[in-house]
Amino acid sequence: MDSTSFRRLTSRLPDPLLAAGLGALVAAVLALAWAVWLGYPKPTFHEQPGYWPAPILVAGFLALFVIPKGFNGRAQTPLEDAILLSMPVIAAGMASLPLFDAWWRVYTTDGTRPLLNLVVIGVLLLVGISLSLFMACRIRHDLERESKQSPGSVDNAAAGTGAADDVAPATVRRAHMRPWFRTVLAACAPAAVVALVLAVPGVVLPAPDLELRPIQQLADAVSEEALPALPTAAPTKLGWQTTVVGVANNFALASGVRGPIVMTDDGLTALDGQNGSVLWSYRAPGATYVNTYEGRPNGPYLLVTSPDRRHVAFGVVAKDTDFKSARALTIVILDTMTGKTTAHRLLPSLEPPLVQLTDSAALIDTDVIALDGRSVLGRVDGDELWDEDQPRSGTAGRSTFILPRSSKTDGRLETVARSVTLVPVSDVTARITLPDACPDPVAAYHGVNQGPWMATCEEATRAPDAATVWTMSAVNIDEVAAAGDAATVKKTPLGRGTGINSVASRAADTLITIPETAQHHINTRGNVIKKGEAAVWIGAILDPQDRTAVPAEQSASIAASVISGDRAPHGASQPGTEVRITPANGAEPLSFSTPASTSFGFHYGEVELIWGDEESFKRGKPYVMSVPGCSVIALVITDALTDEYPSEITVYGVM
Repeated sequence: MDSTSFRRLTSRLPDPLLAAGLGALVAAVLALAWAVWLGYPKPTFHEQPGYWPAPILVAGFLALFVIPKGFNGRAQTPLEDAILLSMPVIAAGMASLPLFDAWWRVYTTDGTRPLLNLVVIGVLLLVGISLSLFMACRIRHDLERESKQSPGSVDNAAAGTGAADDVAPATVRRAHMRPWFRTVLAACAPAAVVALVLAVPGVVLPAPDLELRPIQQLADAVSEEALPALPTAAPTKLGWQTTVVGVANNFALASGVRGPIVMTDDGLTALDGQNGSVLWSYRAPGATYVNTYEGRPNGPYLLVTSPDRRHVAFGVVAKDTDFKSARALTIVILDTMTGKTTAHRLLPSLEPPLVQLTDSAALIDTDVIALDGRSVLGRVDGDELWDEDQPRSGTAGRSTFILPRSSKTDGRLETVARSVTLVPVSDVTARITLPDACPDPVAAYHGVNQGPWMATCEEATRAPDAATVWTMSAVNIDEVAAAGDAATVKKTPLGRGTGINSVASRAADTLITIPETAQHHINTRGNVIKKGEAAVWIGAILDPQDRTAVPAEQSASIAASVISGDRAPHGASQPGTEVRITPANGAEPLSFSTPASTSFGFHYGEVELIWGDEESFKRGKPYVMSVPGCSVIALVITDALTDEYPSEITVYGVM
């Protein structure tokens, strides 16, 4: 553009139509740059409807064959002029229709509002408005030129000169005061109108209502002296029983500070370990609960307790039924004494996150928060959280989190040893390595902890197609984190074995090993073999107080007991199953009757280890745990028709 053309253009800028057209064009260019930035590194357009080619073809036809006529020559009638002026905006609207339809479909699905779609719609509308305004300028220019060339136009112009001279001073004064202000307003008007129109859906349409509104029955706090203790003797009586209804595969059981916490599809219920009465409950109407692992919707619910049992964490997915799939995941932390909510964390994803609890803090995804919910203590790198594509959720140490680190393999499929990374709550930037953490060869390959206790292992012997035998030692991870070096911390010998029995350890709340004799019942892939032969799955049991290892045959723990059940003979007056608990230390067995229709006979650890697909519990095998006040045994009493159909589950408290 030469200087003459530039002066000609600037001399016409006070023309509102031209200023508005140029303003719309500049706004379209800026909006296009924004759209490119939003779509980088790849476009994020949401799924388009199947009919989208039709309006695009119509818009393309208008742009190629109709709109140019508005610039090549004036129409013969005002109606034709109006039609030509509207064509650019109509074409832009037709091209925008598929984008808005896709935006609307996304909004009605999950309540989100894709910004990129709206920005591109704004670009199309601004371009259409700009073309219409430029076309209006051309048509007006043609009309003015025809008016000057028509007969009598010169006389009319002369007659109006005098009148124009009379008002000229006032006009000049107004022109000096307002021309650029008017030009700026005209230039900004198209962008302001388009922005206002596109903002209307975001203002008028409601956002999904994903706020949790739980129904909580709370309990009164009690003194420390009134809290029940974990059982130390073999059970001698059936103290109480209670029945809940829920999908058996999703059933979860945890230990609170006053007794068991039962989790079903209906929510959480805390029971008094001494008499089975309900202490508190948590219900979230219309919500669902998060499973332990992604891709395993039939697995148990995520239910994590702190080492001191004073807090419990779980995931709640709130829904808005006005949308097809508007959901939000919140991790909720409750005080197990009263049931009060102490902290909650809304997460950006619905995937089961990493959740670990110490006595004072929680690691939720990448955030470390205080259990009272009042402060964020720090963050960890997201790349450190995942172990074989699954989060390492569960109870952590009393003051130490556990992250996966590395593994050693010998070329076969199984993992033979693994290091873990310890992160103290007092300094979440510190990283302390604990090498060679003992695995559970069946339930999990990574190092197993029970509260602050983990076991390290050194390879002892190995046989073809059999599990490795280790020499194992227990170590307190809080002491390792405080010392900064595992080699300087005293260890407790656990003897030889094939790894840690994670399920039995959770039931007894202490480390329990799998004995060396089970080596040939586990192959190198972690599968239990030779199921028809007798096997012992409980080896040494750690006594955390004395820091000694007790052989299973000397333990009164429910986790070391043999639990069996025989179905009543056909035609018996009281059909059902008689459950027998035979302690490993030779104490008197305990028997009680249940209405369950399934017979079973097994060593507790064996069934739980075989129970890798969460099917055994649904089929009648018990879920066992030692909690303050008693040991609990959960049994499915009635068979469910399908995996999703609720079952009747009875929880028994033996003491």
